Amino acid sequence: MFLKDFCKGVILSSMFFTIFGRMEETLILEKEIEFFENDTITMKCDFSEIFQNSDEIDVVKVFAANFEWFFIKNGSVTPLLNNSNDKFVENSNLRNFYSISQIKNVNESDEGTYECRINIDDQSPYKIKYNTKFQKNKVTNITGIQGKPIQILCDFKKNKNEGQIFWELNEKILNIDEHPVDPNPTGRFLSSAINIKNLDKAKHEGEYNCIWKNSKGEKQTKIYFLKINLDNELDSNSSNKISASIKRISVTNAVILAVILIIFNNVM
Repeated sequence: MFLKDFCKGVILSSMFFTIFGRMEETLILEKEIEFFENDTITMKCDFSEIFQNSDEIDVVKVFAANFEWFFIKNGSVTPLLNNSNDKFVENSNLRNFYSISQIKNVNESDEGTYECRINIDDQSPYKIKYNTKFQKNKVTNITGIQGKPIQILCDFKKNKNEGQIFWELNEKILNIDEHPVDPNPTGRFLSSAINIKNLDKAKHEGEYNCIWKNSKGEKQTKIYFLKINLDNELDSNSSNKISASIKRISVTNAVILAVILIIFNNVM
């Protein structure tokens, strides 16, 4: 997941309650996850510690049980199933009491609660919840100078050892002739850099999207906004700063001189 990732787990309950011979619904774990657009959310539903250490649960019945995943939003509960477009992918390992699911190419509509349940012998389920929160992609601001060179480096470090990177400028595929791209400049997994020798405000200023994508449809984006200053803008800013500094010094000196005169008059 391009994925920036945040995951915090809180153990809520591992106790078992019996009413008329049936198990109450038991929440084992609840986690919070923040995700960005086009990330892949990975969630693990792991009951191994509970089931392996319990004398009240028949492990043989666990092996015959099924994991179920649900998406809960605005009071609506939707079952999640492996589907043809690979948006949701789930793999279960009942022998080791866990299930792993992935939600791919997520966007704001995927924000909500994901719930994993396992039912043993038709008893009420054990549950693990993932509460997810959508975050807008962070924009990295970069400043260049008209006529000067610049490099914009994009580096996907985490598990991005397959696929490819391409660039967009203001939501249009980048013209490689105008923006030479250096693949893998850092030697790390799938990095890419744009090298511009002569910045032109009219051609090069704007939003650059560095997009990683693989054959499975997984996608992650990093956003950079390039602002190009003209030489006269820099000169004007520098002059204004110098003028402001001189004014501050003049005011300070005037105050000091006034204080000295007051002290001198009092002494005399």
